[in-house]
Amino acid sequence: MAFSTLLEFCEERPLGSLDYYTLFRETYVLFLDGVQRMENVNTARRFLVAVDAAYECRCKIVLNSTVPLDDLFPEEFFDTSLPTHQSKTTVKGMGGASAQFSTTFVDSDTEWSATGIMGAALSRFSQTKDVGFAARRAISRLKEMQSSLWDL
Repeated sequence: MAFSTLLEFCEERPLGSLDYYTLFRETYVLFLDGVQRMENVNTARRFLVAVDAAYECRCKIVLNSTVPLDDLFPEEFFDTSLPTHQSKTTVKGMGGASAQFSTTFVDSDTEWSATGIMGAALSRFSQTKDVGFAARRAISRLKEMQSSLWDL
């Protein structure tokens, strides 16, 4: 058995999938305390990787959570639609590239964005979609771990 807090397990330590697989091959249950709504996308991603690794290793995760399992992830993680806010966007020449935290400004008044929406980077929508799919899968897997059919 292993015990940890969400903060320690998914935020304070830079653990990755190999670390999680190594742990879950050596234990059959993880008790995870202090689980709250996953507002931070990086914490959520690490948690999702951990759930997948535990599931594949047949290790059970038991959560002590302040929110119901179905409310663990914010709605924004499941919303893959583009913002309805439309701004006039002008592209001069070849334009530029759109990254997670910034877009390319062609000049001081003109922003190039792959989405065609000022301040809306294309990568943000892709990340949200990926997290939403993985979050649905994690919720399903955590529910399966709670069932009497889950073999230890």
